[in-house]
Amino acid sequence: MAAFGNSDEFQSRFGNLSNSELVNNIYIQLFNREAEQAGLYYFAALLETGQSSLSQIAVDILNGASGDDASTIINKLSVCDYFTQKVADGAIIYNSIDTIKTILATVGGAGRAGFVSVKNATGEINLLINQ
Repeated sequence: MAAFGNSDEFQSRFGNLSNSELVNNIYIQLFNREAEQAGLYYFAALLETGQSSLSQIAVDILNGASGDDASTIINKLSVCDYFTQKVADGAIIYNSIDTIKTILATVGGAGRAGFVSVKNATGEINLLINQ
């Protein structure tokens, strides 16, 4: 994961973000929500001072997930497993992260109103078959 932080892809997608924006982006990607202020300040300060790397911060945030955030991670992993299996089976040609990123952005925890269920997300993946 640390190697990604030095890649051209990382630089093109995230290279212009501030430390606070990088940390907030982790929360958005993992939990589909903004970071709470205390967490944002804490992790941005660790990054700013070099006490922790962005990859370690991402792992720490993930490992600290509880409640609805933990449910969101479980649901996203389920959708990722389904997508990966479809790619491995040759049913979907993977050529861009943007498609699955868009689908995952709609997957939340069981208690989040307005988010599609895992069933609906897998339905979106099924629409990609043989496109």
